[in-house]
Amino acid sequence: MPVFCAYYIRALSSHGFQRESLALVDSLEQGFADGMFHGPYGTGKEFMTWTVADLGYEGTFSPNSAPLYAIAVERGILTPPEPEWWLI
Repeated sequence: MPVFCAYYIRALSSHGFQRESLALVDSLEQGFADGMFHGPYGTGKEFMTWTVADLGYEGTFSPNSAPLYAIAVERGILTPPEPEWWLI
């Protein structure tokens, strides 16, 4: 479930745990590449159970913007503002 990962990834990175945040980014990127996190309205891929069964209903456009932001920051594609938006 990538929807809340952005906060965790950015917190790890902001507090000196870059290796750990990059490990999560690698895993998230692979999940996106494998199609685990995206689908149309009603597919339920924005939330999953611990057994990876689809559990949501809204589709994935909105919930995936935060993890994609975190991936882009960790990969150096985006530079976060100071202070970063989620810390306000």
